[in-house]
Amino acid sequence: MFKIDNVLIEGFWGQHTVETDFNNDVNIFIGRNGTGKSTFINLLQAVISVDLELLFGLQFEKIIVLLKDGKKKRKIEVTKIAHDLQYKELQYQIGSKKFKLPVIPERELKYITKRSGRIHPRFYRDIQEIKAILSKLVNVSYLSVNRDNIAKEDFRDSRREDVYNAIDVRLEELIGELTSYQLQLETDLSRLSKKFQEDVLKSNLFNEEFDYVNINEPVKLDYRRIQLGLKQAYRGLGILDDKITENIDKHVAAIQKAADAINIHVKDKEKPVYPNDVTPLTLLGRTRKINELSSELEKDKKRIFERLNDYIKMLNDFHETKEFTLQDSKIGGISIFKEEVEIPLSQLSSGEKQLIILLTEALLQKGAQTLFIADEPELSLHIEWQRRVIPSIRTLNPNSQIIVATHSPEIVGKFKQRTINMEKIINNG
Repeated sequence: MFKIDNVLIEGFWGQHTVETDFNNDVNIFIGRNGTGKSTFINLLQAVISVDLELLFGLQFEKIIVLLKDGKKKRKIEVTKIAHDLQYKELQYQIGSKKFKLPVIPERELKYITKRSGRIHPRFYRDIQEIKAILSKLVNVSYLSVNRDNIAKEDFRDSRREDVYNAIDVRLEELIGELTSYQLQLETDLSRLSKKFQEDVLKSNLFNEEFDYVNINEPVKLDYRRIQLGLKQAYRGLGILDDKITENIDKHVAAIQKAADAINIHVKDKEKPVYPNDVTPLTLLGRTRKINELSSELEKDKKRIFERLNDYIKMLNDFHETKEFTLQDSKIGGISIFKEEVEIPLSQLSSGEKQLIILLTEALLQKGAQTLFIADEPELSLHIEWQRRVIPSIRTLNPNSQIIVATHSPEIVGKFKQRTINMEKIINNG
């Protein structure tokens, strides 16, 4: 997937030109009120997500977004085309493909579905094609958790007093996606566990590597390690109980007895080695193989759940008076406890909800190269949280390209070299 390399906007607010290069990791737009930070962020988001209603509503003449992925480059160009001194068309150009979408007069809006916005229904197919093309170029997460446009298309016409409800809706959506993500991880683990079981069964078949024992070489073994490895393997299979533990102890004791008999024979060739002395050692190769497979399974399990575990740990690190835990995979989601009493998400403060939205969105990017765009993420967040929010997002997805507009010095924090001052990139034309 591509990241943003450069953005050029002509006719910004009708008379300005804005151009800036982007960092590959973190981009923090700063500047006084009224310098255009939020407008710039909204325009960028609108171009990438094909939010035509927003593009029609904001002042600009042309936007060029240059994308880069290693040596590969792509260009997105959006132009407002005027006829008779009024903008009548919006032109999208992605590479060699061009799409012209007419602006619909206000009086005709009532005949057009919400989903079509200001675009004539017959051009809806073109809109979907533009979105499909862009979805193959970029992943994007746009967050404006305290504004109307946090909500998706279906909530565009919500009244301002419904913004709080929109935050709850977005949070509920993300928890639903988190549940699906947990189920996906459990499915991945089940697939690996099944393969582990198959490999263990295969190891029971005749294998010259396992079934040949050299009685003329000393045997040196770490019996404690073998014992612990077997217990871990059976625990991974979900069948470790007292009886299995007892059998493992007998198994290791038999191997040790056989090894002792061979070691005595190596030192004194006159000491005979009987078949019963050798037989337990034919199990040694299989035991080592099972332990090796079990160790690989544990590493895979840790890898699969590492990001999810980091997410929960991060939520707990942010909260001193609350505890966050993962619910059972069949239920999914998170549980929140305060003084050992479970509390619902709805009782969290707006800042806590905002934090969960930010971190959950970062988690669900699954480490993919993603444009993480946020307008004033500091709103409602405690100052200490503001300092930690960007590093936390980077931890959950180090491959994201973070693009934020902010007034907060705490958000900037250690990323001073990644700031972009709007007053320095806007040209009065």
